[in-house]
Amino acid sequence: MRQGAVLLPWFAWLQLSEAACCRSNKCLKAIVDPASGNGIQDCSANLVVTVTPTQSTLIETITVQPTEHNTLRFTLQTTVTEATQTDVVTRTDSPVYTETVLETVTVTTSAVVNNPINARQDASTSVPAYASEHCRSWEEYVKACKCAGVGALTVTAEALPAATVTVSSILGATTVSVPSTLSLTETVYVSLTETVAMTETDTVRVTATAQLTQTVTLAPDYVTVTETTTTTVAPAATCSAPSAVGAFKAAATEQGGQSLLMYADILNGVVGPLMWKPDSPSPVLNIKNKYIWKLDADGSLALASNIPPFTVNYLAYVSTTTAAASLWVQVQPRADVESLVASGYGVKLKGCVDPATGELTLDVNGRKNILWSVGQFYVSSGDGSDLRRGECTKMHPKIQAA
Repeated sequence: MRQGAVLLPWFAWLQLSEAACCRSNKCLKAIVDPASGNGIQDCSANLVVTVTPTQSTLIETITVQPTEHNTLRFTLQTTVTEATQTDVVTRTDSPVYTETVLETVTVTTSAVVNNPINARQDASTSVPAYASEHCRSWEEYVKACKCAGVGALTVTAEALPAATVTVSSILGATTVSVPSTLSLTETVYVSLTETVAMTETDTVRVTATAQLTQTVTLAPDYVTVTETTTTTVAPAATCSAPSAVGAFKAAATEQGGQSLLMYADILNGVVGPLMWKPDSPSPVLNIKNKYIWKLDADGSLALASNIPPFTVNYLAYVSTTTAAASLWVQVQPRADVESLVASGYGVKLKGCVDPATGELTLDVNGRKNILWSVGQFYVSSGDGSDLRRGECTKMHPKIQAA
């Protein structure tokens, strides 16, 4: 047996209607008439009140207050001149910079308000066809449904996501006192006379004078006779004559304690650098002769012999195209070197052999230091730091028999 209000006969619905409703209402009869189908259920479906919550609004207010910092720095200069002292204080204002020191965030959320919307506002909702003849308006249809005991049904729709609104405001800059940083730079100026002692030794001829006094006794009187003897002493020569030096090898041991010799690394008989190399036992002349040197009549450093199969003579020289403190020594045929010297592009190496120690010294326009640098032979007025090739060693070569 089916249950529910919809199973009541239409006249029973009229009996159950509210007393305030007209039971002879044709619109009501049309709704509860079994011939209409599901009139009561249609009332329930049509009389729906939808409540849609309004969208929440999230208001975010950001207040930023910049702060200006101004730092003062002082430079203290002290000048001292003999007995007078002067203090000078210089004030330097550092540039003003700005940083954010305050940030306040205020969040406000609006209350949810229900906004009822009657389902009749939907364009798809209208009075059912079976009741449209007797229900002349939607209001009359609603009233008849209410008389039939069907009230409005409230449905709450899903709320929309909260909307966020950000409002930013920047306040005026505020100046904050910051402790000053005092940096002191003290410069002392003192009147100073520098005395540089320089000892320069020149070789000169010395004349030694010796006085000899003899006393001769003569009778009966005493007579004093003074005899003066003058002796001229010639000083020892500081450089041996080139002809006395002859052919030689020159070796130095300052680099790591090993014996390194001056070696002309000539390629193809044309030109090559002066190197430091260990001695070679090879009897082949085109190797052996590259170790053997001499001093020309004018004291210039030269190879003592030719390099087979070439028959030319070779001179050592440096290029004058640079004014560097350290210059790399090259070896080239004599005619080519003489041409470079004559045109101002080259300088010969003037050599000197100390007769007492056998040490070979060189002079190239004031460059008197002989250097080893990565196996290369340099002459320098300094310590070779301008080469930027790493370690440099000052060498003191001594001659030995060839």
